[in-house]
Amino acid sequence: MRHGLLTATTYMLLAFSGASLAMLTAQESKFSKTYTPIGWKKLNLTKEQSVKISEIHEKTRVKIMGLQKQIDILKIQERAEQIKILTTEQKATLRKLAGVDDPVEAKKE
Repeated sequence: MRHGLLTATTYMLLAFSGASLAMLTAQESKFSKTYTPIGWKKLNLTKEQSVKISEIHEKTRVKIMGLQKQIDILKIQERAEQIKILTTEQKATLRKLAGVDDPVEAKKE
């Protein structure tokens, strides 16, 4: 039962991070048509240069977002492995500290 709860929590966190990432991508693409690095406006870039710079920025941003998602997943996996080491009492205390209800205790009430 505990393992199932941990797995469900992990999947919820992963789904949330993916949804947040999608929302962020949609918001950013809606507001930024071209990207100019800080201090580059004085270079009088041509339209073609601006477009190419923006394309490079967008490709890099997408790669960074993908890597950030991998980092987030690794952090969740790290925490899951750490929690496995805790005793039942320690896990219950951790849930209380985090403000997470224990489904077993909730059924008793």
